[in-house]
Amino acid sequence: MTVKNLFEYTPGKFFVLVNNSEFLNFVDRATKQVDSSLENPTGSKIYLGMKPIPGFDSEKLPIVLVRDKVSVMAVNLVNKQILKVIGDCPSKVDILRNF
Repeated sequence: MTVKNLFEYTPGKFFVLVNNSEFLNFVDRATKQVDSSLENPTGSKIYLGMKPIPGFDSEKLPIVLVRDKVSVMAVNLVNKQILKVIGDCPSKVDILRNF
């Protein structure tokens, strides 16, 4: 596994994409461990990139866009939720919310 992207969204807290993993990971620098993970609802294990939305603020607007091989997702880094998926997503996913 290789780290594709990482983003420090607040001091010592990182959002990390790892290729060949269907999980989106939150890493704590102090413990040097994965704090929590979100399962990619598309099942894709190939990430193409990640970018904070314009106006990103770790408290007021903590949203990043994640692009994988089949979709684009909006992820709230504070609530640790996938807010919206645009693209190919299995119908079994119930975690999608209007954004």
